[in-house]
Amino acid sequence: MKIAYIAAAVAGAAVTIPYLMLQSSSGPLSVLSITSEPAFSLIPLMLAFYASKKEGFPFVKSARWFAFGFLFWSLGEAVYSFYALFLGVAIPFPSIADIFWLAGYPLVLVGMAAFLLHFRFAITVLCCMTGHACLQGSV
Repeated sequence: MKIAYIAAAVAGAAVTIPYLMLQSSSGPLSVLSITSEPAFSLIPLMLAFYASKKEGFPFVKSARWFAFGFLFWSLGEAVYSFYALFLGVAIPFPSIADIFWLAGYPLVLVGMAAFLLHFRFAITVLCCMTGHACLQGSV
């Protein structure tokens, strides 16, 4: 199990560091930066889709909601890149990309709620509302 955590941390760093380095680029690297955003947005989509198909995974419903939310997020990134690269116009506000991004948020929130339902016996509403420790039996 420890090897899986280390592999996930290395994979996360391998994706995050180049992504951050490309954000402030101009010229030819700007094209790479604009095209990398939809590519990087596919990573959580693929992970959530994989988790939703895994047999015996206890959080299948929440993974499906996450996958749908990340799908809309990826579509928003793709539309944004299309505007910037192929149309060469300033991106209008609101655009179709904004509609996809906004449509993804409720789905991700439903995924979070479905994930937290597995822990409903350990979480009390009163503790969470007051900001105290959320585990029952904690002092």
